Amino acid sequence: MGFSRDFRCNNLGFSLDGYCVFGMIKTLSNPVFLVCISLANCNQGLEKLFGIFIPVAHSYLDDVLCFPIDLTIGLAAYRLHDQNYKLTAWHIWPVVLFYALYFEWYLP
Repeated sequence: MGFSRDFRCNNLGFSLDGYCVFGMIKTLSNPVFLVCISLANCNQGLEKLFGIFIPVAHSYLDDVLCFPIDLTIGLAAYRLHDQNYKLTAWHIWPVVLFYALYFEWYLP
C-alpha cells in the first residue's frame, strides 16, 4: 500500500490503491467550487450562528449552490477512476429534477 504511478492516471497523478487522487484533488480545487462552498458556509454561518437572515440569500442561495457543489463532488468521485471524466446531461438533469422536486415540493 502506498503511492505508485498508475497508467489510468495518464502518468500525471499518483494512485492510491488504484484510485487516481490527482483528478479528484484537481476537481475539488476548482475556483468555482471553492467560491460556492465559501458562499454556502458564510450564508449558513450568518443564519445559524448570528441569526442574520439576508432575504434573497436566505430564500434562494442554498438552492442555487447545491447544484455546483453536489455535481462537483460527484464528478470528483468519478475522477477517482478516470481523471478526464466529464459529466453528461444524463448525469446533470436527474440531479436538477430531484432537487427541483425536493426544494419546491417537499421543502417549500
